[in-house]
Amino acid sequence: MKNKILKLLLICLAVSPMSFSDAYASKKFMAKLAAAPENEELSAIIKLGNLNRAELLYNNRKTYLKSLSNKTAQAQKAVEEYVKREYDAGNITSYRRFYLINGFLVTGKAGVIRQLLNRPEVQEVHENYLYSMPEVQYAPDTPGTDYVEWGVAKIQAQKVWERYGYKGNNIRIGHLDTGVDPTHPDIAGKIASWAEFNYIGRQVAGSVPRDSAQHGTHTAGIILGGNASGKYIGAAPNAKLVSAMVINNGYGSFAQMIAGLEWVIDPDGNPNTDDGAHLVSMSLGAGGENEALIEPIENLIAAGIFPVASIGNFGPGYTSSPGNIPSCFGVGAVDSNEVVSYFSSGGRVSWNYQPFIGSWIKPDVCAPGSAVKSALPGGGYGNLSGTSMACPFVAGSVALMLEANKDLTPGQIKTILSLTAKDLGDEGKDTRYGWGM
Repeated sequence: MKNKILKLLLICLAVSPMSFSDAYASKKFMAKLAAAPENEELSAIIKLGNLNRAELLYNNRKTYLKSLSNKTAQAQKAVEEYVKREYDAGNITSYRRFYLINGFLVTGKAGVIRQLLNRPEVQEVHENYLYSMPEVQYAPDTPGTDYVEWGVAKIQAQKVWERYGYKGNNIRIGHLDTGVDPTHPDIAGKIASWAEFNYIGRQVAGSVPRDSAQHGTHTAGIILGGNASGKYIGAAPNAKLVSAMVINNGYGSFAQMIAGLEWVIDPDGNPNTDDGAHLVSMSLGAGGENEALIEPIENLIAAGIFPVASIGNFGPGYTSSPGNIPSCFGVGAVDSNEVVSYFSSGGRVSWNYQPFIGSWIKPDVCAPGSAVKSALPGGGYGNLSGTSMACPFVAGSVALMLEANKDLTPGQIKTILSLTAKDLGDEGKDTRYGWGM
């Protein structure tokens, strides 16, 4: 049938391969839909056919976002009219259309969702599956220098500050996470925009910046944290954060993630204004090769926005999406001795889904990810381990690059990072270190 089994999204902290295996979204969703009584309420992602983006102008954010929005609105018109009629009739309780994916989130009676599945415009239907955050993994302290923490020193960010004066000025970094503590002394004043999203991908009115866990404040600190502790914890301390809470109290949904991505690239919903992120840092992932995440990643890149994501914490032989999508920049972890972290994922990833047919080596690079000291909510600090910690080091590095040259395209950024990485492990690109640190 049109069933596309999707795997449960997990924040990329250290979890066991067994937990990874158990994280699959329900494989019985289509059977559940087929067997559900007519009036049983279900929530589903309704995916229409892929758009032909060839005529759209790449790497011009304003033009691309306008064109994409217009094309998706036109492609979704007939289905949206049907959904609105069923909403007015009380058969659908809520819906939300997207433009980064050509589709909808629909909550309503099973009978209506079955009818949607049979429409010619609909390519597939899948669950608005949940993803969860494992417990954070604390680690012993690893000393840095008198000036910066060890991770900042390893990527040599401080040398860029000193030699060229680039510290991320005027660069906005999209941050999809559990939120962020805006009062932390290393982060205060650095949040350009904030939004919180609920299970059905709706923005929560009146929400104020906060962290529903610890993870988001920690990753934000690695991206742009200052030196309130006496040492710099972030790679780009003068950058700004465009932060979307898509994980609340440990759980989120597919709709939350897509809604968060749409928001960070255009917070005010007006592509004519310059308020969106220049790159997006995603310390999260979905186990395996998740086709549903290709379309939003490709649209980010087409708009000139660089996507960087954790590759996963399941050890060798495993990877996670979107970091394992060929066009997304996947990041593994190393320790202070430049040895790959035992939990860091990597492998040769096979794709059989347009535009990707073949196999690719992942991760693309590695970065500090074991016992990384960064900010915690309430003004404190902690040492955490995971590819979640490695990803924001790369995001901060890209912020420095974009301050030097905002005209760099995602493809050029990817090439520069690959060519300038310190080769570790096997010569060339390998499945443990990628191109290197």
